[in-house]
Amino acid sequence: MTGKKWRGCGDGKWSHHDQLEGSWGEVWRDFCDLADDVLPHLPPAEQVLYLRLFRLSHARRSPFTQCRYEDLATQCGLSLRTMQRA
Repeated sequence: MTGKKWRGCGDGKWSHHDQLEGSWGEVWRDFCDLADDVLPHLPPAEQVLYLRLFRLSHARRSPFTQCRYEDLATQCGLSLRTMQRA
């Protein structure tokens, strides 16, 4: 780090994603896009679901993931019915 303070996603200022190794910078940029462009337009249950799916796919450097609805609902802290509607 060069002494510059960490800046969050979407504030238009310098951030440290360009110093992350390999494809982690890309994962961070994708997360910022999700956080800035998608999540604000979703209800809370859908936000939690999208974040969990991002973690299970992109953070593992895979465009896909597989998991059961029951497991996903538990991981998100949602009821099965709420998760299925989200």
